[in-house]
Amino acid sequence: MVINELRRLPHNAPWGLFSSDERHRRAALEQYCPRSEIGVHLHNLLAHYRFGEGNMAHTTEDMKREAREWLIEHYLDQLDPEDRLKGLDPEQRLKGLDPEERLKGLDPAFIQAWLAKQRKDH
Repeated sequence: MVINELRRLPHNAPWGLFSSDERHRRAALEQYCPRSEIGVHLHNLLAHYRFGEGNMAHTTEDMKREAREWLIEHYLDQLDPEDRLKGLDPEQRLKGLDPEERLKGLDPAFIQAWLAKQRKDH
């Protein structure tokens, strides 16, 4: 395969990032759509070192944070609500809800039993 002779199509963009032709590299960089944290880091590395553009992560933590931000910006709205909540602890899931919203859907008997226990314990 000769990278410089590949057609400039989105599915060839990862290969085009390594072209010796600068126009080809720039076109590939614009078409390249990272789908992972490593992909975002690769995109940033190439943009920074080849063209002096983009944000270069200085640490692994920076790279992960930037990749996470990119994924949230580009893909969060495509996830189902359940997928969005995976990995969040209960406090994070409930953050921002008013007390009445938190109680919706709970069995009133459960709420009363919990309140009775709280009164007994305090």
